[in-house]
This record gives sequence, structure tokens and C-alpha cells, in this order.
Amino acid sequence: FAFGSESVPELPAAGALHPSLVHTHADVRAVVAAARLRGIRVVPELDMPAHAASWAHAEPSAVVPCPARVSADAEGLEHGMDKAALHPLSERTYELADALLTELAGLFPDEYVHLGGDE
Repeated sequence: FAFGSESVPELPAAGALHPSLVHTHADVRAVVAAARLRGIRVVPELDMPAHAASWAHAEPSAVVPCPARVSADAEGLEHGMDKAALHPLSERTYELADALLTELAGLFPDEYVHLGGDE
């Protein structure tokens, strides 16, 4: 989880590959500003409902593994592919999504957000 969320700091703290690989709010603002000067729009992506294994490190109740459908290693991965999805019956899932989307809306001037959805 590479976004340095301030509203849900446990996600990057537990889910980032390394602490140095987290994009802070200042990083995001700098990218958005540099892009704007060049006529480029930056649209954030919060991939949902799948590809959520990193969320499980901090919020296990918000994620459901999918092992019955896909064989995976101990990390929930198969060939580098994340085989966990956000849990649609967990209220915590919706609390996290709301907090993160609200936070992203405050950082990106664009009216759009990409939710992945390649499942």
C-alpha cells in the first residue's frame, strides 16, 4: 500500500513494500502540481475490490482471501498476482474506502477517481 494515508495510517505502515516506498501527501501534491504545469491530469487509482492483499496486513477484517478459486502462496499471491478482495460484508471495508476516497479527493483536483475493476 504505497499511498501515505493520514486518515488510515496503518495501511501504509503495514502494507507498503518498504517505508521508503510510500508516497506522502507532499509527494502527491508535487506530482499533481508538476503535471498541471505541463497540461497533464493525474487521476488517482484505488484498486477495488480485488488486489487488496496489502490491506490485510493492517485490516484483516476488511479483506477476504480467495483460495478456493485460485491456488496461492503463503502471501496470497500467484505469479505475483494478488488473490485477495475487499470483504463486501464487513462494515470496516466501507469505513476504510470512505476514508481513503475522501482523503484522495482532497489531494487531487480532478473530479474522477479510478477504482481499478479489472476483475
